[in-house]
Amino acid sequence: MQNQISITRPANVEVATRFTSRLDRIPAIRLEGAANISISVENGTATVSGIPATQEQADRIVRQLNLEPGIYRVQNNLSNPAKN
Repeated sequence: MQNQISITRPANVEVATRFTSRLDRIPAIRLEGAANISISVENGTATVSGIPATQEQADRIVRQLNLEPGIYRVQNNLSNPAKN
């Protein structure tokens, strides 16, 4: 007897919205002080861009994205805050 497993991936918009909402609840990552951070998701790849307030904030955002269900790859297009 063979088991059949069906896996349903969440919609791209749902993943991005859920992640952005989660970021706002994590004090060490809140997007306060960051300039135009945007996150888009397509086929399991999250693309993050903008100017974080600090390098630590940028690192935490990318680290958290890598842990997010529905995201399998992260394209980090964040600008270096020290250069801006």
